[in-house]
Amino acid sequence: MEFEVELETTRDHTTGFITDARGRKEEITVKPAQDSLISLITCIEEGSRRYGYSAKDLLERTKRVILRSPEIITDTLEKREGARIGLVVSKGQEKKVYFKGNGENPAIGFIVAKEMIVGIDGKISAEGEQVLKPREEEVKDKVRYLLEFGAGIIVVSLLNAALNPANERLVKEIIESDYPRHYLGAVPVLVASDFSDERNNFLRTTVCLVNAYTWFNLNDYLRRAESFLQKNGYNYSLLVGYTDGGTAHINRVTPLKTCVSDHIAFIKSMYG
Repeated sequence: MEFEVELETTRDHTTGFITDARGRKEEITVKPAQDSLISLITCIEEGSRRYGYSAKDLLERTKRVILRSPEIITDTLEKREGARIGLVVSKGQEKKVYFKGNGENPAIGFIVAKEMIVGIDGKISAEGEQVLKPREEEVKDKVRYLLEFGAGIIVVSLLNAALNPANERLVKEIIESDYPRHYLGAVPVLVASDFSDERNNFLRTTVCLVNAYTWFNLNDYLRRAESFLQKNGYNYSLLVGYTDGGTAHINRVTPLKTCVSDHIAFIKSMYG
């Protein structure tokens, strides 16, 4: 008998749905434990008993586990316990980061520190034409500064990249060629145009910043959950559930998709 398991963790409960090959489906809800990973296995243990198996036996027969953890992102934002971001923007945007409202960009000092924002040359026209490429030495110098000041993740968001992402992608290539993976280590490089095609530079940038800020907390939890399930008998990779019903493997997860389906509406709600 083969099974599919869906799990969802929230502050209030952990819910599991276990479905067998004949279509029988069992729903189990348990109160959260101090360590939410314990709640996962408790949920599976209860469901396994209903099918006459141990948790290990059932997980060994399970071909797919989907985990939804929609509150990790909002918890990270509420507690302000996200990653230290290094932000690369178009030169002249270091202070406002594309914000056209009164005062300072609300993301500065919250999601990204002032001193962790650098500007570089390069231009994409309003028609999407690559007018000026970023200069390699300037990119290397600015990124070196960000890494020296403790950046745990790099975000690249340049003007008009929604129309043409060539400059953003070139910057990422320069960074990753100057700092090979064995040196850069666990410092990912994210480009804003990969996370949103929104033409509003402020909104697109903020979408990427929120994904970067919450990146490690979500990744750490998912990796621990996958390892925990595999130690208890599961033989495959963990899939991550999105709010729109889709799924992704851990190494391809977009954090915001785990808690909202409309990124732009979420960003607007953050700042009123």
